[in-house]
Amino acid sequence: MVLYIDQVNESIECAVKNLSALGAPKELLKFGGAGDVPVKAPRAPGDASSEFLANRAMGDWAENLFSASLQDVLPEHTVSHYGDSDRIAAGSLGFKEFYQSRLEDVRLRGKRPDLLVFPRSVTNVHDLTGQSTEELTKLVKEASATIEV
Repeated sequence: MVLYIDQVNESIECAVKNLSALGAPKELLKFGGAGDVPVKAPRAPGDASSEFLANRAMGDWAENLFSASLQDVLPEHTVSHYGDSDRIAAGSLGFKEFYQSRLEDVRLRGKRPDLLVFPRSVTNVHDLTGQSTEELTKLVKEASATIEV
């Protein structure tokens, strides 16, 4: 029996080999585990552009529509929002610390997918966005699927 994780690891090896042959820097071809600590702290954006805000609104709309549609066709499951959906505007008090903590979470644990699908017996919580990645680790491992919208 071939495990899915074995197929993923084989795909990673193939991608690294092909990208290396094309001249991609080896330091950019690491997969899995925590990323390197940045040499200097990343700068938080000082202002959110109207294009960013419009794209965010369209993405939220698509995610909510997709989530509701999934919930309709999977009544024995719970579709939970999990990705980053905090609404602290760039330039607001506390934004810099918030932004840098999110970057550090991604560096250590990877990007959170937008949606998680669980058997209803596991959870009936539809919004997990306000909880830290660390406190949800055990629950996330019980998801049947993860979805990036």
